[in-house]
Amino acid sequence: MKRKPDPFDKYAEQILNDLKESGREIRSADEMDNLMPHLLGRLLTKMLDGEMTHHLGYEKGQASPGDNERSGHSSKTLRSPKLGNIHVDVPRDRKGRFTPRIVPKRKRTLDGFDEKILALYARGLRTRETQEFLYDEYGMETSAGFISDVTEAILPELEKWQNRALCPVYPVVFFDAIRIRTRGENGVVTPRAVPIALGVDTDGKKDVLGLWMSENESAKYWLKVFNELQNRGVSDILIAVTDELKGMKEALETAFPETMLQTCIVHPIRNSLKMVSCKDYKAVVAALKPVCRAVNAEEARQALDAFAQSDLGENIPISKSCGWLPGIE
Repeated sequence: MKRKPDPFDKYAEQILNDLKESGREIRSADEMDNLMPHLLGRLLTKMLDGEMTHHLGYEKGQASPGDNERSGHSSKTLRSPKLGNIHVDVPRDRKGRFTPRIVPKRKRTLDGFDEKILALYARGLRTRETQEFLYDEYGMETSAGFISDVTEAILPELEKWQNRALCPVYPVVFFDAIRIRTRGENGVVTPRAVPIALGVDTDGKKDVLGLWMSENESAKYWLKVFNELQNRGVSDILIAVTDELKGMKEALETAFPETMLQTCIVHPIRNSLKMVSCKDYKAVVAALKPVCRAVNAEEARQALDAFAQSDLGENIPISKSCGWLPGIE
């Protein structure tokens, strides 16, 4: 039987729509605390729906191949030590044979299950590891089909987040990529790049605008990211912070011609400290802060010269470790 929308579904959907329209404007920690139980409850409901699909052997909306079928949902309130009350809709089957595993019967507390869900996602790339995790944590013996049904049920939520509408203007957006190793369908582990866009909105709040996956980091791929941000509502970025990737400036000018490009100095700073010993590391970092925070090249040169003439600086190979900091070559 097709499930009828209930007030909680409408409320949760309205929350998501309001967040999209407002650019995810969460102004306080209290607002975030109030939001998370609703999102987690909706996510748990979708996972339970995926578990029911595996139990019955057919997708929602299809004809039942056996003598059992869906029979609506029952409401359940769980208690999380960190999030408070979480409302979940548990699916029922007509024969009463469904025994949920994600939220077992008679269970009323999560006991940190919110973090465990995240761990399940993180390890969900490999079915065997997910099976081991569920068995170790809950004593649940699961099949590959069960794991596939559950994870596929939450993919729409992840896609909604990745494709959500964004603010029209961001004062600052940081563009960078991390590198990870992933296992492909052929079982081969290969390095991949994960481009990340971190925006700061007009209220000073940070928000991850999106994460992507590519074979490598390139200006051509970043242009694709810029175009996607435009399609999701971003019309202007005042300052874009990037590394010195070749072609990045041209790619940014193509999508956001009025945006000011600020080269990130994090990587040069890290490279400048490669030859510093562990015992001197903290002291050198503190001594070099005036160089990195200088307002112009002349002031940075003066600060670097002062460091070079200090007792600490005389023991550091300046020409190799610090002499190429941005703006003071």
